[in-house]
Amino acid sequence: MKQIAFLCTICFLILAGCGAQKQTEQIYSTDYRVINFHTHLRGYDPAKIMDVEQEVMNATDVDMVTNLNGFLMIDKEEDINEHEKNFLKWIEVREQYPNVLIFVGIDYSKLKSPSARQALAERLEWMYEQGADGIKILKLLGMHHRDENGELYRIDDPVFYDFFEKAGELGMPVLIHVADPPNYWKNDYYSSWDYPIPDSKQYHRNLNKLFVDIPSYDELIDQFKNVLRAHPKTNFVAAHMLNMSYQLNRLGEMFDEYPNLYVDTSARLRYLGRQTPYGVRDFFTKYQDRILFGTDASVSSSFFNDEGEAIDEKIQQRKYFYGRHFAYFETDSFDIVEPYGYEESWLRLAGCQLPEEVLKKIYWDNAAKLAKRVAEMK
Repeated sequence: MKQIAFLCTICFLILAGCGAQKQTEQIYSTDYRVINFHTHLRGYDPAKIMDVEQEVMNATDVDMVTNLNGFLMIDKEEDINEHEKNFLKWIEVREQYPNVLIFVGIDYSKLKSPSARQALAERLEWMYEQGADGIKILKLLGMHHRDENGELYRIDDPVFYDFFEKAGELGMPVLIHVADPPNYWKNDYYSSWDYPIPDSKQYHRNLNKLFVDIPSYDELIDQFKNVLRAHPKTNFVAAHMLNMSYQLNRLGEMFDEYPNLYVDTSARLRYLGRQTPYGVRDFFTKYQDRILFGTDASVSSSFFNDEGEAIDEKIQQRKYFYGRHFAYFETDSFDIVEPYGYEESWLRLAGCQLPEEVLKKIYWDNAAKLAKRVAEMK
């Protein structure tokens, strides 16, 4: 009985300690200039969204963000006018908030045009003339969008050739989501990175009508390689570390082969932080000119119509969210909470403590090379 009582006491102390740790987590701040190159500012009230986003930026040491939802077409032609009006609202709001980059997507409605290649490029040029800074392409290209025969559009489909060429001509970086982590195509085992995930006998994320009979991970990567080769003067930023967070050697080989390839770090710390921090540090140091800081989320991802205290709470959450990212990149702590809170009851990350010159490039300088507005910010 004494042994049982002793074990119960130990368990209680451990649980109490875990709770105390969560409550006493210190918010880490950075002294570096920072642009979040992967941010979704969702909603149809740009002025309100930026008012709140600016509060977050003021509180978290972030100097600049991107709005990847400036003009994000899915494939519904009837929504074009709404998307266009929202895009022009964002351009107008930027007069008050010059520290937001506006990214636009492919206008898939133009694929129905007899001269689709030219129409896509002309539509991009129009958006550039209105003030667009870059391009965001969702993973729906290659995994969802289909032609009139029901065939998936490939990432390297010739119909997009003029569009990508125009992007390079205009100096617009193309931030593109290619594939997903390879384990999303595999069965879910006890040793899986994201265990437990139910119903995982096929591509087991987003199990819905969007992703049916999709190509393999490697097929999608090969399609993207064709695009990189075909458009050497266009800079591509592959979102989420090109979904090679735990294939860094393979990503390094692609960096070596394609000088127009960059990546952002968004939403992949849960993979990077489980690996040896020395390996991650050496990789980031070697390829310091090709990596950009990004998170994927913003406060507007979750507030929409919240007011007052609800927004204050979201801003507080984002302080921790950004602080965990900065702590990962800047410290050698072995106890960093995963920023998104994935498995927050147990998952802790090991910081990679990047050198100062590397941090400056990843946080700001690399983005300044790719986007004119960043380079012009004082």
